[in-house]
Amino acid sequence: RALLAVPRRERAGHQGREVEVGRDEAARVVVRRVLAQTPMDALVGDPDGSLARACAAAGEHKDGAVAECARMALRRFATSPLGRALAEDPGRVVGASLPWALRLTEGALDVSVTGHADLVVRGDAVGRDGLVVVRVTTLPDRDERALPGADPELDLLLACVALARRFAAQGQRVPVTPAALPLGEESRGELTYVHHVGALAVEVRAMEAVRAMLQAREAGRWEARPRYVCDGLRCGFVARCHG
Repeated sequence: RALLAVPRRERAGHQGREVEVGRDEAARVVVRRVLAQTPMDALVGDPDGSLARACAAAGEHKDGAVAECARMALRRFATSPLGRALAEDPGRVVGASLPWALRLTEGALDVSVTGHADLVVRGDAVGRDGLVVVRVTTLPDRDERALPGADPELDLLLACVALARRFAAQGQRVPVTPAALPLGEESRGELTYVHHVGALAVEVRAMEAVRAMLQAREAGRWEARPRYVCDGLRCGFVARCHG
């Protein structure tokens, strides 16, 4: 899913090559792992120690640029309104790195989209009804909203649709709100709520991305994104694609 917005990276993943990522993207992976592995009160009480334990468990270094970026992001989370609310009542956490799956069909095209929601919390943690699905990012809030064509919200919206349908299948109608939690430099650690355009519109956007990827494969044309988009994504392929 994440590779759909960057054709050359999709090609690398399809060919089985290791996909290069930038510091911020790699740090986001580490932050997500810490969130999934650490009790919320422990994480908020000791973000540095939580990072060190997660790195040790994964056999990774707790030093270096990626670890430092993750460390600062976790510190911001620990002092954020959401972090404090979850530490006060860990039962508000529904799941971290929560898996979801969604089947999309359009004519003869039938695809299954899967992913993991970074953090799913009860809405009462932030004064909302139902559930809030949170996408954690180590980029400043303005960077993610200023990426033309990259559609960074699509994965988050797909997760919301999938989770809402999971509850609907159980006979429950639960409001699901998408939100981003920027934890990068200059971020204040406050949730940014994302407009939910509706399940049908989300599926249309997803199928457009799938068709574009399939057309690129068929034509063998793997276009690079404009340089300013790649710089905004802080992708590890910038030097390779743009020299």
